[in-house]
Amino acid sequence: MLATINTNLQLPKGAYREAVFEKRHIVLHYTAGYNAAGALATWKKTPSRDGTAFIVDRDGQVYQVFDPRFWAVHIYRHQADENPAFYTLEKQSIGIEIVNLGPLTLGTGDKNKSVLYTYTGKKYCTLADTALYVQDTWKGKHYWQAYTNAQYEAVRTLCKELERDFQIPMNAAPLGDRLNVWDVKALTGYRGVTTHCNYRKDKFDVGPAFQWAKAGLHE
Repeated sequence: MLATINTNLQLPKGAYREAVFEKRHIVLHYTAGYNAAGALATWKKTPSRDGTAFIVDRDGQVYQVFDPRFWAVHIYRHQADENPAFYTLEKQSIGIEIVNLGPLTLGTGDKNKSVLYTYTGKKYCTLADTALYVQDTWKGKHYWQAYTNAQYEAVRTLCKELERDFQIPMNAAPLGDRLNVWDVKALTGYRGVTTHCNYRKDKFDVGPAFQWAKAGLHE
């Protein structure tokens, strides 16, 4: 794997499934949090064996949380839909969480009208800080935390490694479908890189701020 892979953040045995399945998909997520350690701490608190094999922190550090040959729940479509194919998709995918807050909210009132806030109500930046956010209207949200150049480079390198080790091509869906929900037939027949909102209409990750080409992902 990556020469710079970090194994300091690990899920304990029993917190993921040590069963090997053919891998067909890479699924990109964002953490809706501030750092990789926070994501791991959340997974450790859940009894349902959640998690992704990798977390990419803001500085581009890649953490391997468990061996990507194995699997853990990260899509969660199978609980809302009894189609067993969604459970198979969990087993056949490698999840990558990218540390990102997701949608931001513009403040109100004269004092805060140029301030962007996180979903927890914490000040993130101002509208003048254009390198820190992306303005794009999608699903009723208008502002999104920007991904870092270090994260794009890390995702690119990691996907190349996974392509080599698991024969998952660095394919992105056509531009018009990248953030749409796909039906189970399309997902089952696809081999390449997807994102969480391709599986569930209630999900926002990786959102419109993610620039697929910067991560080396193309149609």
